[in-house]
Amino acid sequence: MNAAGQRFPLLEKVGALTRAGQTRTWPVWVANKMGATVAGRICAVRKSEEAIKLAQKRAQHEAMRSQYALQPATLEFAKYVVVFTTFPQESFSELEVLRSYRTRWQVELVFKRFKSIAALGHLPKHGDESAKAWLYGKLFVALLTERLVEYAETVSPGDTNWKRRRPRSRWREFAFAFNQVKRAIEPPLPLAGMFSHWTEISKTLAETERCRKPQLTQYYSPR
Repeated sequence: MNAAGQRFPLLEKVGALTRAGQTRTWPVWVANKMGATVAGRICAVRKSEEAIKLAQKRAQHEAMRSQYALQPATLEFAKYVVVFTTFPQESFSELEVLRSYRTRWQVELVFKRFKSIAALGHLPKHGDESAKAWLYGKLFVALLTERLVEYAETVSPGDTNWKRRRPRSRWREFAFAFNQVKRAIEPPLPLAGMFSHWTEISKTLAETERCRKPQLTQYYSPR
């Protein structure tokens, strides 16, 4: 809300940004879950025309996939990056806030790749020290993969003109390199080895003991 306690007209305010890269900031007050009012400001920047088209296309695709009506305001907000911050304006300009948010978002994307591809959030241990060992090990392999992707980009020969027409996919590059690193650390088991060690493999993959009967046994076993 604004200083008068009224609803802040966000769409109207950002609509005044007509040039790509143009920024503005406005003081606002937000009520938190405890009922207290937090003073801050909204920083906004208008995207480039290419970024606007991409964001609107993504919003339309998501609406079609999820089968809901796309609101006109959603397409308008897709033209801007809007951030709420409590950083004082005398110490951080709106441009510095937006740059910091962009850097923070890149860090979040990295951890999203780590969690999805490297299963960083899956730690099959219950003890603190064991969980730390698994976490550090996975972080090491993930960071090593990131470094190897950067190194491959600098030493690999070949034509790179395709990058002008097709954007790089950091997600796919990381997934491919991560699988190669895993294979180098833990070579695949030959088929003959799988047959000769199948008893141990089956035991490792077996379900843990539980009181509840499996559904197949519960509903389909003879009484």
